[in-house]
Parts: sequence; structure tokens; C-alpha cells
Amino acid sequence: MVSIAFKLQAFPEKRQELMQTLEAIKEKTSGMRDCVSFVMQQDPENWNAITMMMEWRSPEAFRNYQQSEQFGVLMGAFNVLCASKKIHYDLVDKCPTISQLSHTRRPGQ
Repeated sequence: MVSIAFKLQAFPEKRQELMQTLEAIKEKTSGMRDCVSFVMQQDPENWNAITMMMEWRSPEAFRNYQQSEQFGVLMGAFNVLCASKKIHYDLVDKCPTISQLSHTRRPGQ
């Protein structure tokens, strides 16, 4: 499994356009066969800070996605609409997915 985290800082005047673009990309990408999860979050204290996380079944699946139109649009949006971006890539084996972790509960909840 491959996990990719994008930490973005949108230009304040471009935040809405970036969010609309990301939502459209998320909708198309989430439906791809090898996309395990696609999650976006805005920082409640800084609405221009956005974290986006994707999980893919394999490194090959992510490489295939990198060749897609959606990935090209995503990179273009980052370059035009973001003041800064950090990308973290992990190859994980036998770890729970983001969606599995979100369904776990702490004792007493």
C-alpha cells in the first residue's frame, strides 16, 4: 500500500478555487479501482491550510495515477493556487487504512 500526504497552504484569495478543484479531483480519483482512500481536511484555525491524504493499493497503482489527467490537474492546481506545498510519500505494508482507523474507537467511547 502507498500512502501520500499533501500539506498545502492556499493563497487566501485562491482558497475557494483550490477547494472546488480538489473536490472535483477527489470525486473522480476516489472512484478509481486502486484508490483505497482519499481524504481532505481544512485546519479549523487556518482555513488556508489543507491536508489531503491518498492511499493506493500498490506503488504501481500510484505510478499509474501519476500518469492520469487527474494527477496533472492536481499538480497544476498546486502550482497555481498554493503558496506552499509539502508532499510525503510512504510505502506501508500490513497497516490499517485511513478509513479503517477512522472507525476505531477508544475504550469507553
